[in-house]
Amino acid sequence: MTGNRYKPSRWKYRTTLLATTSCVVALGLSGCLLSRVSEVRNQFCEFEQNFEIEFGDQPSIRMNQPVMLDQDILWLTGATPTETVLRPNGKTMTWVIEEAVTEPDPDNDLRLDLDFRQIDGEYKLSLVRMDPKFNAVMNPDYLDRETLLSTARDVCNTGLGFSMRSMEFDIPDQDIEQLPSRPEVLEMMGLPHDPVTADGGWTYRYRLKGSNDESQTAQFTVWFDEVSLRPLKMESHYSRYRTSADFVSRKLSMNVKL
Repeated sequence: MTGNRYKPSRWKYRTTLLATTSCVVALGLSGCLLSRVSEVRNQFCEFEQNFEIEFGDQPSIRMNQPVMLDQDILWLTGATPTETVLRPNGKTMTWVIEEAVTEPDPDNDLRLDLDFRQIDGEYKLSLVRMDPKFNAVMNPDYLDRETLLSTARDVCNTGLGFSMRSMEFDIPDQDIEQLPSRPEVLEMMGLPHDPVTADGGWTYRYRLKGSNDESQTAQFTVWFDEVSLRPLKMESHYSRYRTSADFVSRKLSMNVKL
């Protein structure tokens, strides 16, 4: 795949999203997963040696030293893939995600492909390939090398206790003026899927294509300042995971229910 790697950034909120994802995953882990998660966290300490991020028509993240197993991913997502294709030396799991509305528009579907290599008789995650629409949040114009390395250092240095089920930490570098405005969110995401809440919250919901299982529906709500039109806070939940980001107090909280 050809593509650009890193270019100057303007929206540091993507750093917050990447760190949130990493920490929520860590909170959800237990049992024999711990050693593998610890190994992945240590890989963030040498990010450029262990990971490759490519942009272009289809953004991707490559793991140079695969660790996580296919069963780990199934446990973390809590959802069966839409499709699984076996190959001689591995397999690909594909999830297709649609808007959780009465008549979802197929043009707005999102596709996520996870490639696994067979190593020592186990399937290990080696490549994540994202739908081109993910360029809205992974565009190299907004995600630069220093932002990635800074986030990787944060993950490396968290010292997370994997028995923890909730945590709160500061996001002091998050500037509200660097967050996407309400018109920009509207352009990227379309109209909210639910009526705007009484306190002005915009809610979007997504689910596995064709599924009516509420437990497999992801929802996030954003509240905006009515003057600057920038986000004030955001809450999301999927399966056992819950997150809340307050961009005014610059606090991020996460918890997982097992």
